[in-house]
Amino acid sequence: MITITVDTREIDALLHGLQERVAHPRPAMRAIGEIVRSSIRENFRAGGRPASWVKSKRAESQSGQTLRDRNILYNSFTIKATGRSVEVGTNVKYAAAHHFGINKTVNQRVRAHIRRITQAFGKPIALREVRVKAHARQMKMRLPARPFMLVQNEDWDDIREIVGKFLMEGK
Repeated sequence: MITITVDTREIDALLHGLQERVAHPRPAMRAIGEIVRSSIRENFRAGGRPASWVKSKRAESQSGQTLRDRNILYNSFTIKATGRSVEVGTNVKYAAAHHFGINKTVNQRVRAHIRRITQAFGKPIALREVRVKAHARQMKMRLPARPFMLVQNEDWDDIREIVGKFLMEGK
């Protein structure tokens, strides 16, 4: 009769470490959030990915970039990593309107103000000030969808690499 004894302490330690990392993946979630946030920012720099966005009138007239006038939206993305998930988002009120687009009638309130008129029918005139009363009006609002909260196909390779490295090395 032959007996083989295998010392399993190293395997047990490896499995225990793996079990711990699976139970507490927050560091990996944080790293995945960084990849997603970087991908979103690249969507802005590229003017839309995988398809280019419709260029905004402001960007066309000023030779700028669509959705990047003052970079408020671009710089607003936050990461919240928890034990089992990661959220990348923004609290900018108009983000959803730009991401999904708008085509609807909205009610708008106009405050009382002084309007300064310096031209009429495209021609300069002497400065004239007119008092405008507070009022409400309806406006047709059209904004094309410019989806920026997208994870690109190439990002999944990086995400898989992070998960594999975290599971095997805890880094």
